[in-house]
Amino acid sequence: MELLILSDHDTVQGSLDAAEKIKSRGLNIICPPAAEYKTEFGDIILVGFPDDLENHNFENLVKVSHDNNCKLLFPHPYHDHKNIEYMASKVDFIEVFNSRNSLLENKKALELAETAKKSTYASPDAHLLSEYKNCIVEYDVDKVISWHEILNHEWCFHTKVSTSLCNIYKSAFIKSLKSKSIVGFIKSSIKICVFCSFIKNIGSVKKRLTK
Repeated sequence: MELLILSDHDTVQGSLDAAEKIKSRGLNIICPPAAEYKTEFGDIILVGFPDDLENHNFENLVKVSHDNNCKLLFPHPYHDHKNIEYMASKVDFIEVFNSRNSLLENKKALELAETAKKSTYASPDAHLLSEYKNCIVEYDVDKVISWHEILNHEWCFHTKVSTSLCNIYKSAFIKSLKSKSIVGFIKSSIKICVFCSFIKNIGSVKKRLTK
């Protein structure tokens, strides 16, 4: 049995579409409805609620989760969040490895989970198809059970690579197009141009050194 938690930003539609595709192909994968909502404190993932929420207030997500037997996942706690300790006290799981984060950010996340006495998880935080392999999680499960039970089992993860800056900038660019954000488009475009220029200069230096 495999588990896929696909959480698009502010909508469960991606996870619903994935679940339908999985069912049509007869795959042995559980894909619960999920979405990553931007709250006043930062992003939080709600798993198990089948509809989009208009109210993205953190306390409302906590209430919806408790009232509907859902789970709250706290992604990359030390990246674009505030009131971190308070958020940690209210969620069910804290992400302690994210392939897009630095070693220090992941280390601090693990310490946060230990202090808050919360269950943990790991994720590739994939924004592009090629990034799913950046973190493969294995759960100690030997029979067909619910996604709730899978999340509560012992787990380990395998990773060989971190998400590149190039892919991070690419995903930001794609997000700006989808959200029709002019500011985001300009920022991500500049970053891509600067990054490509940097890589080109590095390549030129390497060529000169090898001559």
